[in-house]
Amino acid sequence: PYLPLLWSPYSGPAQETNSTPNVEEPKKGGCTEVIRWLQKNPPKLRDEVYFGGGLFAHVNEGIHCDLIVIQIDSDILSDESFKNYLGNKGQEVQYYENPEERANETERIIKAFADFNDMTEAEKNKYIPIAAVDAIEAWCIAAFENLDYNPEELQGERLRNAFGAVMSRSNGRHPEEAYAETCKNVSKRKSFCRKHSGSVFLIKQCNQFAKLHHEVVNKNV
Repeated sequence: PYLPLLWSPYSGPAQETNSTPNVEEPKKGGCTEVIRWLQKNPPKLRDEVYFGGGLFAHVNEGIHCDLIVIQIDSDILSDESFKNYLGNKGQEVQYYENPEERANETERIIKAFADFNDMTEAEKNKYIPIAAVDAIEAWCIAAFENLDYNPEELQGERLRNAFGAVMSRSNGRHPEEAYAETCKNVSKRKSFCRKHSGSVFLIKQCNQFAKLHHEVVNKNV
């Protein structure tokens, strides 16, 4: 088994807590929750709780993890409040136009807050830091059908509309021309994933998912 770290139906950029922007503490969302969790749970504690038993084994009711996959969407790199939030924690964030470079920067951030520098190679082998480019919705788009474009190049409105269209078509509805918001309904998203979990397109069309699949299959744990 693996631990889906702090999965949240919200996976977009961090938002402010009210109408007045707070650059030090973005609203809780999937990405900032991962950062907070990693800071509150240093490597030694994670090892005891999730990998080895020991004093804290009861926390997970005896569940033993082989791997922890830590995933963050790369669209967070363009969010100013998130950049300032990490800057105040000593991490400067760089935004790149190239999807692969955005993925590398996102994974660098994950490793920094997961304290990879303080881990042994054996401990690092228990983790897979991965970025979804530009967001995990791109994986859903890629899973739905064979595409004539790279879904990892979709951003913003184009990504939102493409995701809305495949969600509608998957349920037999005619897609709208545009979608005001990204569907974050948990049951709808789970239903879509169950329906298309056997897709032959996803691994061929999303480099980051292909990387994740390869690492999970080939991890020696």
